Amino acid sequence: MAAEGRLVFVAGQIGWNAACRFESDDFVAQTRRALANVVAVLAEAGAKPEHIVRMTRYVTDKREYLSRGREVGRCSAS
Repeated sequence: MAAEGRLVFVAGQIGWNAACRFESDDFVAQTRRALANVVAVLAEAGAKPEHIVRMTRYVTDKREYLSRGREVGRCSAS
C-alpha cells in the first residue's frame, strides 16, 4: 500500500447518537448510526469515506451479523 498525506485514525465508534444515547436496539439501525459516526469524525478531519484504507468491525452477535449481511451492506453503501 502506498499513500501520501496525513493519517487519521478513527476508533471506538458505536451505534449511539451525539447525546450518547441509543436510538434503537436494532442491529442494522445501530450499524447505520455507527457508520454515520465514522463519517462525521472523518469530516472533522477533512476526509471522506472513500479515504478509508481499512475498517474492522466488532460485533456482539455474529449470527445476527451474518444473517443480516445484505442489510448491513446497504448501510455501508449509503
